[in-house]
Amino acid sequence: MNVALVVRRLGTHGGTERFGVGLARRLVAAGHAVTCLCERVETPVPGVRVEPVRVAGRGRIARSLAFARAPRRIRGADLVVGLARAVGCDLLRAGGGCHEAWMPHVRWSLAEEVEREVDRRAVRSARVVVANSAMAAEQLHRHYGLPRHRLRVIRNGVDLDRFRPRPAARRPVPTVAFLGSGWRRKGLDTALRAIRGLPGVHLLVLGTDAHPARFRRMAERLGIAHRTHFLGAVPRPEDVLPEAWAAVLPTRYDSAANAVLEALACGLPAVTTARDGAAEVVPEPWMVVPDPESVEAVREALARALHEAAGGALGETCRGAAERWPAAATHDRVVRLVEALAGEGEA
Repeated sequence: MNVALVVRRLGTHGGTERFGVGLARRLVAAGHAVTCLCERVETPVPGVRVEPVRVAGRGRIARSLAFARAPRRIRGADLVVGLARAVGCDLLRAGGGCHEAWMPHVRWSLAEEVEREVDRRAVRSARVVVANSAMAAEQLHRHYGLPRHRLRVIRNGVDLDRFRPRPAARRPVPTVAFLGSGWRRKGLDTALRAIRGLPGVHLLVLGTDAHPARFRRMAERLGIAHRTHFLGAVPRPEDVLPEAWAAVLPTRYDSAANAVLEALACGLPAVTTARDGAAEVVPEPWMVVPDPESVEAVREALARALHEAAGGALGETCRGAAERWPAAATHDRVVRLVEALAGEGEA
């Protein structure tokens, strides 16, 4: 079978990018011919033919429109799989969730409006849409009117060999890891304020932002600059996460943050929010904060995580929660769904 895969980048930086690499490899291993339409390749996949998506112009709007139209250029494919917001796919994996659900939390802009419209059209035009959490699936049904029979929930997976506990790597001082890019949405401001009220606790910030200086200045104003370590885009987060005692992601919206699953796989208690679909897989309800704006609630959850992490048993519980979702099984479920849509198997 000839499969066309639409993804913005093939690489290891970012959950969707890593998923694209893993899915492409599994499709090739299953004997399918794969053509990847993407803007750039950071991690080549043997056996995958690459066709570049040309973005006419600069900025979010140009990129959104280029990928929305990408399936129109595809010739000879038996099936089109979209990992980006592409209109007219057979299977669309809505890895970013429902843009309409995020709109109330951002200032209106033309770029946000275009993304919302592209997202709606991509979802409604697909034969089947894969959501990575029950939360995201419900939002796609409610906001876009997508019938439930065209929805599947296939959760994110994690590379359990790559992300694993390493007790010897843990720092001697209490340390919390924050992993994510786009820091306002991910709630880094809330995390910084929470750390302020936890004397002696250090924060490792892994990831990037368009305006990193704002958050560095915030750490200085809060008096925690000496305890906040901005590490940038870390190519191997699995080497850094085990240094921490706990993880925090007070996100304002995530359909299912990979960072939470990766932290759990490293044996870290991961504090997130009810606006994160990954809250559905954390092992303890106290790790989920209802309101991402509640600094006090995040601080209390982190204090408990650090206290219980010192004992050791919680790490095993967290690792066990992650072991339910191996990456290979997730990729295989999507491959089976692709084959079913092409009439080659059962979904």
